[in-house]
Amino acid sequence: MVRIDDGPTATLVYGDRITLELAPGAHVLRANNTLFWKRVPFTVEPGEHVEFTLINKTGRMTLGLLALLGAAPLFLQIDCRRERRP
Repeated sequence: MVRIDDGPTATLVYGDRITLELAPGAHVLRANNTLFWKRVPFTVEPGEHVEFTLINKTGRMTLGLLALLGAAPLFLQIDCRRERRP
């Protein structure tokens, strides 16, 4: 699940995208994969395009826990890319 500021919450699955128009200024991206919660403060400048990529990643002990318990945690990684548009 992901949301920006106090906006609507979106549930994303693999390959999903959402696009939002944001006013220039300070914002907060809140994302979680049920187990891990992340909060990313960011600013948007006029004419700037900000893109976030959310990734569920395995850890070092994932295969061991998967073999032992039949389930293992996926860690949440958030990458940010900025682009200036005319």
